[in-house]
Amino acid sequence: MSKKNIDSSLSKSDVNLYSFIIWKGKDILLSKASGKDVAQEKRELIEEIVAKARLVNLSFNLDSILKKMRYEYIKVKCMLVNRGISGISSSFGLVPFEIGLNFDPISNVPFIPGSSIKGAVRATFSIYFKSKQNIEERIFGGKNFIGVVRFSDAYPINLGKNGLLLYPDVITPHYTDAEDELSVKPTPIVHLSIAPGTLFLFYIYWRPNNLSSNEKYMLRSALLLALIRGIGARTRIGYSFFKIVNIEEVKPVE
Repeated sequence: MSKKNIDSSLSKSDVNLYSFIIWKGKDILLSKASGKDVAQEKRELIEEIVAKARLVNLSFNLDSILKKMRYEYIKVKCMLVNRGISGISSSFGLVPFEIGLNFDPISNVPFIPGSSIKGAVRATFSIYFKSKQNIEERIFGGKNFIGVVRFSDAYPINLGKNGLLLYPDVITPHYTDAEDELSVKPTPIVHLSIAPGTLFLFYIYWRPNNLSSNEKYMLRSALLLALIRGIGARTRIGYSFFKIVNIEEVKPVE
């Protein structure tokens, strides 16, 4: 990606949120160390980050790269049905919000790692095709084999609900350090999530002739079910569910 392309994608009002949250988070840590109640500071910071988050036009085109390298691939566009969480232990947002989010400091947007997508699809595959362990290992890899299929990271390509990319969120742990029901002290923790309605794009690709038509069918079925079951964190309470917008299968031109 050239400097010219990067400059044309960003305006002077754009802020690198990765650096911004570290800078602002330092002030909150100092306030907390001095004994202040920092709840209001956190709320104000999260509102500021949500307002500053935006999409950036990325100049690279993975379609053309995969075609030039003669890969066969599936191009997937999917939309968050509700709020999304990915990478709760990641550094972005961990300080000061105690809950992180996978975030690309170069493109300045949240993303879903290809490893998370692969893990979710594989888990779904093993449930619905549990008698096909040999095929599962061939597709996804085993102890001494990395597998024939690759998964790209998923990046947002369209804003979500209310024109937002990030959403303010809150979790309220009840039993942290509590010995019994009488000592429960609910403590709301504000943090960032990905806005519902955000549209993501990612790719699944492999060398031609590495998958049979039946293996492609099983892979695609597992993918569709994995997106419905959720990819990311908190899927058990309704987060990170996706619906398919478009799936395009592309074969290399002979």
